[in-house]
Amino acid sequence: MNKTPFVSVVIPCYNNEQFVGAAIESMLDQTRTPNEIIVCDDASTDNSWQVITDLAQKHPVIKPIQNETNQGIPKTRNNLIAHLDEGSDYMVILDADDVADKQRIEKQLAFFKSDKNLGLVGSDISIINELGVVVGTRVYPHAHNEIVDSILHFNPFAQSSVMTPTRTLSKVGDYDEKLARVQDYDLWIRIVRQGYQVANIGQSLTSFRRHKGQGKETMAKKSVYYSWVVRSRYLFTLQFFSIKGLLFWLGYGVALLVPKDLLLDVYSKLFVKK
Repeated sequence: MNKTPFVSVVIPCYNNEQFVGAAIESMLDQTRTPNEIIVCDDASTDNSWQVITDLAQKHPVIKPIQNETNQGIPKTRNNLIAHLDEGSDYMVILDADDVADKQRIEKQLAFFKSDKNLGLVGSDISIINELGVVVGTRVYPHAHNEIVDSILHFNPFAQSSVMTPTRTLSKVGDYDEKLARVQDYDLWIRIVRQGYQVANIGQSLTSFRRHKGQGKETMAKKSVYYSWVVRSRYLFTLQFFSIKGLLFWLGYGVALLVPKDLLLDVYSKLFVKK
């Protein structure tokens, strides 16, 4: 007899008092309720921790944890993984400034049920502004082969849309804490490298919030640099090498010389449909 899957939601938070409540509530409002919602506050200097703990008092499913000092995003994400219930079957990722569709967990679980070899499932996403108004969509490759063919051209998953079996993490490892940015991109490539099937659901199951305080807006240059570093790790292997991948790798190297404002303009248009 198949047991009901234990689903863990993980939400990292740093100085997101304006949005973290909506992120948590979007997971409380799922058609398939998660078994735990772990929220890690990375020593925020605003009122984030108070928002998190106030909600936790009302909803026992929420498990708040707090870093004593600011650890940065990769260590915070790994701290969340370390606090997963030992019986957890699936980890659902949501960032503190994003919002999940009500049916996200239900639809992703159904997708996993259809293919036992899946190691990662994401989705397309909606783009929302600070007020929660939809301003566009971002469409990703959906099928495994499409994703693998493009994975060294760009990051084919929105981290805040991803669900992965915890057994996958046991095999491939956690986020690489040496990468100050794009640790997720490195993790996705390692999952593919281990032979897992991957997919994106062709509908928006997460709303990704654009605002001035988020990482890609404030550290565009650093994101480009670490994207180049990750590509350098895997491009020159039999599994991933391609001429197109080489051209993208060279392009990211050149992009390091591009002014920050132009990089932000390119980022804002990437995969976005108005």
